[in-house]
Amino acid sequence: MKDSKLIEMFQRLNSKEVNRFEAYVTSPVFNKSEKVIQLFYLIKVGYPSFKSNNINKSHILKKLYPNKRVSEASLRALMSQLSKLLEDFLAFIIYEKDAQQQQLYLLRNLRNRELGNLFDKKFNTFTKNHQKKIQQNPDYFFHQLSLSEVYTQNIISKDSRSLHNGLGQLMNDIDIYYCAMKLKYTSVLLNGRNILNTEQEINLLEEILVFVETAPEIKNIAFINAYYLTCKLLHDRNEQADMTIFDELKILLKEESSTIFQAEVRHLYHALTNYCTQQIKVGNQVFLKELFELYKEMLEQKVLIVDRFISPHHYSNIVTISLKIKEYEWSEQFIEDYRKKVRPTHREDVYNYVRAALFFEQEKYDDAILCLHQMALIDPYYYIVHKMLLIKIYYHAWEKDAMYSAIEAFRIYLMRDKALSENNHLACQNFINILKKLLRIKAGGNKSLSALGDEIRATVFLGERQWLNEKVIELNEAMHNKS
Repeated sequence: MKDSKLIEMFQRLNSKEVNRFEAYVTSPVFNKSEKVIQLFYLIKVGYPSFKSNNINKSHILKKLYPNKRVSEASLRALMSQLSKLLEDFLAFIIYEKDAQQQQLYLLRNLRNRELGNLFDKKFNTFTKNHQKKIQQNPDYFFHQLSLSEVYTQNIISKDSRSLHNGLGQLMNDIDIYYCAMKLKYTSVLLNGRNILNTEQEINLLEEILVFVETAPEIKNIAFINAYYLTCKLLHDRNEQADMTIFDELKILLKEESSTIFQAEVRHLYHALTNYCTQQIKVGNQVFLKELFELYKEMLEQKVLIVDRFISPHHYSNIVTISLKIKEYEWSEQFIEDYRKKVRPTHREDVYNYVRAALFFEQEKYDDAILCLHQMALIDPYYYIVHKMLLIKIYYHAWEKDAMYSAIEAFRIYLMRDKALSENNHLACQNFINILKKLLRIKAGGNKSLSALGDEIRATVFLGERQWLNEKVIELNEAMHNKS
């Protein structure tokens, strides 16, 4: 019984929801079975752990039917009824928070009951309230479409001669909603494709881009225009960046972000930052500065703060980018200003890591190592970045024994760790392999530095690619000067 669907759903309720479900079950509007109510209270006793020995079929059957023997089939039937009530309750608590759906159900019911005057009054009120909303997202356009649809259905039911007016608005709202949804999720797919290097056919993409371009009344909608520009930017996979579209999208997000729902603004900015990252990977170093400016804009607009916190990933990425363009003072200020805004679970590890990265760039290697030693390394990701930075520090300080020891410890960790994704594992292993080749050349080996540079560029998954490239160039110059 403890493994039943009913208990599994019950466990997912918080204490407030359990009390509300009690009121739901005991209400004659929703349930008229006394046995189902009794079953609820017998199960509620075991909440939240349900480890009590009383949560078993034989005990509950005796409590439900103390004076007669019944089969387990009777209990299963009651459990099925209570499960259905719980499913209905879960739907109900969503419905009661969804004012828009309530409005639509009311309008449909008024139409079906031929309460035309009340329908018109409510429809006008709901439409005016909807139009007052300034932040756009797919739900906004879907509700507008739903209002148009119920209005058109009301006209049809009255056989009005003004049907063509309602249909015209409905068709326009269908186009707007379709464009909004198609462009948004196309941008998600294109963004994922550019990051993961995967292919998936996208039907009607060219057609919808042309349609939006030639329909100013739709293109002028900030939400649609933002995703239209995002799709245009990500659709062309040429290495040469389209700065016109990139700049236009940046300006739109800065000027129109107040008219777009913040979660959507966040997604659009992330698409832009990922685009910058892809351009940097193919050698367009101008996008380092662009990426830095984007992060500053995102911080200013507070789109990186979710539930009061900034993710450790964004926190460390922002520091990494600022260090690459040598914004050391800004980086140091950011590290301290946003330290308390990082989620507590990773706060100290990521804080010590970014401080170590800053000290490394400033060639304060002892301070960097001290910060790394303060990391708890609970998360595999932080073990990886910790070890890579430590190896780089030892390389720059040319502490050979410590460096080779750190490389070997990293290699053994990669052999044993099963939590890393295949791509991350490959990137780390390739980092070790290429670094070892570089060290052998540095020690007098006869492998070509040019060939090693080609290998770095050709390796798909590679950690610290830019740093390895820099070390190859530095060693090549040093060897050339000697000769």
